[in-house]
Amino acid sequence: MIALPAFQKQMTKGRRADAISALSVILQAQERWRSNRVAYASDLDTELILSTQSEHKHYNLSLSGIRNPASFNFGFIAKAVPDSLSLQTGDDECKEMSIRVDGGKIIYEAKDHANQDSSAQCWPR
Repeated sequence: MIALPAFQKQMTKGRRADAISALSVILQAQERWRSNRVAYASDLDTELILSTQSEHKHYNLSLSGIRNPASFNFGFIAKAVPDSLSLQTGDDECKEMSIRVDGGKIIYEAKDHANQDSSAQCWPR
């Protein structure tokens, strides 16, 4: 009885690697794109030729511009949120994981089910 919840929690933490990997791929692709253009790409599938789902289909991926008004000239936010059909929807600790690039600075962020910062728990350091 005690082992099953602990096992499920470890599986949930392990599936976060799917988001970390996908967001890292986006970061690298964006830097390659930016090296040849004046702004970051604004679309995953048509510009970067990347899927909007993580490799193991646990997360849906998206891009948005930064600052006000939102622009891809200064940076971007790449987000990963659990897919509704994945077991990862039960991950209350990391409901949203993201990488934000602002003026060359890379920030690793995460939010829990209450929309509170959970970056330390979600991004291994």
